[in-house]
Amino acid sequence: MLGRPLAVAWQKKTTAGLLFQVRGRGTEAFSSLEEGATLEVRGPQGRGFPVPAGERLLLAAGAMGLAPLLFAWERYGASRPGELLLGVSCSRWTGLVEWLHRRGVPCTVACDDGSIGRKGTVVDLLERLIRKEDEVWACGPQAMMVAVADLAPARFFVSLEARMACGYGGCLGCVVPTRSGRLRACVDGPVFDGREVLWNDLLH
Repeated sequence: MLGRPLAVAWQKKTTAGLLFQVRGRGTEAFSSLEEGATLEVRGPQGRGFPVPAGERLLLAAGAMGLAPLLFAWERYGASRPGELLLGVSCSRWTGLVEWLHRRGVPCTVACDDGSIGRKGTVVDLLERLIRKEDEVWACGPQAMMVAVADLAPARFFVSLEARMACGYGGCLGCVVPTRSGRLRACVDGPVFDGREVLWNDLLH
């Protein structure tokens, strides 16, 4: 079984926290692990988010795209103006939202069917808040990222979710089309300048 690329969602001293959704064999195996189980872990890999420089930092997460943005919020959110925005599809995500509240993470939630937070999408939330002086970071489904890219100001960074077979840049399985050529998410990313990504090519 190939490894699974997961973003670190939080860190406290020598402990790192991961968030994942059970989607297949790999994450199903993770969910069945008992306390004290041993895993082989490589990382951190690639490049993370830069030090923010915008007037405000707006973080737009689509569902499990929350993981890298939660880490970023806990690192930078307390020291500068900003908002953490989360978009989910339905009440199935209530547990995640309640977990955020228990952690004391201030988060505005939008839900497609209106069963949690505000009715709408994370893009709707961003559209109401965004100003040209802001900096936007995003992670989530590709269609959401394209919509965010249409709204985002000059400083716009994205963490791209991609399957990574080797994690070292050798297999070219996680290539991202950009204005600078085809870059690898595992070593050149997973964080990219959102203005450099060729979104139409990425979606096809």
